[in-house]
Amino acid sequence: MSTTHHILSFLRAPAACLAVSVLCALPCRAADLSRQEAEGILQDTHTIAGYMEIAGESDYAAKPDDVIAAALFGAFDAKMAYAWRQEQRKESGKKPLDPSVPLFTVAGQALAPSEVVLRSEAPDRFKGLSDRHTAFISRKALELSSLRYTGHAITRHAAPEGSDLLGDVILNDKGYFVCIDGLGDLMVEAVLRQVSPQDGGYLLTGELLQSMGDDGARPGSFKLILTPGEAPGTWKRQYVETVPGG
Repeated sequence: MSTTHHILSFLRAPAACLAVSVLCALPCRAADLSRQEAEGILQDTHTIAGYMEIAGESDYAAKPDDVIAAALFGAFDAKMAYAWRQEQRKESGKKPLDPSVPLFTVAGQALAPSEVVLRSEAPDRFKGLSDRHTAFISRKALELSSLRYTGHAITRHAAPEGSDLLGDVILNDKGYFVCIDGLGDLMVEAVLRQVSPQDGGYLLTGELLQSMGDDGARPGSFKLILTPGEAPGTWKRQYVETVPGG
C-alpha cells in the first residue's frame, strides 16, 4: 500500500484527535492543572506510549535518544492533526486555517506549520531520499516538541536509532527526515477519572477502555505521574498501564 494512501487514511483520524473522556470534576483553583491541560497531557502521553512504546522517564533514563524519538513523533502527530483540520474545513466549504495558526504553543513559543513539512507539500525537499521518508521536522520543531511532549529541553541533536515506526531517521543541518507510515487506530482509550496534586506535580488516574467494539469492556487502568519540566508550563511524565492478566 502506498505512502500516500497511508497518509490520507491517517488524516481521517489522526492520533492527536482521539477523544479522551473526563468523567469527573477536576480541581479548578488558579494554581491547579486545568481540565483542558489534563486532557491534552493524557492524550499526548497515551498516544506516544501506544504508538512508540515510550512511557516516559523510565525510558528516557535508560535511553536518552527516546526523548528525541518521542519529540519527532509528537511533531509529526501535531502536523497530521493540523492537516486533518484543514481537510475538514475544505470538506465543509470553510476557508483554510491562516498560516499564522500554530501547530501548538509551548513555553510561550509558537510552532508554525511550516516547521513540519509533509512530502506531499514539498516533494523537491525529499529528492534523493527513500519514498518511505514522509516528513521533514526542523530542529526548532524538534526542540519545541520535546518540551511539549516530554518536558525535556534538547541540548544535543542526534538521529535516534531507527525503530519499527520511525524507520531510518536522517539528520542534517536543518532538521530531521523521518519515515512514519501505516499508522492504524489505537484500540484502547485512556479515560481520565481523577487528578490529584502530588509532590509538586500531579497524579492522573483512570481506566483503559476499548475504543471500538464492546463499550463495556474494561481492559485495565493507568496512572500518569507529572513532575515539572525543564521550561515553565511543561511536564515530565511517567505513564504506567495495568492490564489484568498482563
